[in-house]
Amino acid sequence: MRALIETEKLTRVLPEIVPVTLVKDITLAINEREFVAVTGPSGSGKSSLLYLLGLLDRPTAGTLRIGGRDTDPMNERERARTRLSMLGFVFQFHFLLPEFTALENVEIPMRKLGRLARPAMRERAGELLSSLGLGEHLDKRPDQLSGGQRQRVAVARSLANDPPLI
Repeated sequence: MRALIETEKLTRVLPEIVPVTLVKDITLAINEREFVAVTGPSGSGKSSLLYLLGLLDRPTAGTLRIGGRDTDPMNERERARTRLSMLGFVFQFHFLLPEFTALENVEIPMRKLGRLARPAMRERAGELLSSLGLGEHLDKRPDQLSGGQRQRVAVARSLANDPPLI
């Protein structure tokens, strides 16, 4: 099994008058289909590490590879494309678009990536939502769903471009 995400001495320091170290010397490998939990007390750098691993922030030192590719030379467009095609995010606050249905919210990353035809996107989104117990709620907007249902829509959205499932 190959590593999807690898880091070597990954570090992020905020360049303030008194520099603030958010993440220091993290070396890890996360393989495809591996489940990993990042735990620790408040302020220990969990979110900062996830922002680095998700290409939402840049390290000040160390190496980050996604799918074997060094992310340092990537420009913002390449970073965005890598996020879209290889990584899925489920934020604490779901960030669902209120004017779209559950089904349409899950289709958004698929539309952006453009790997599937529209009917295939609709089918994939429906399958993902149904697998999470939301088959009866495909056409509901986020304000018509409970908090837990919204979170499951966000999970489905994060899995939408998962290549092995397409």
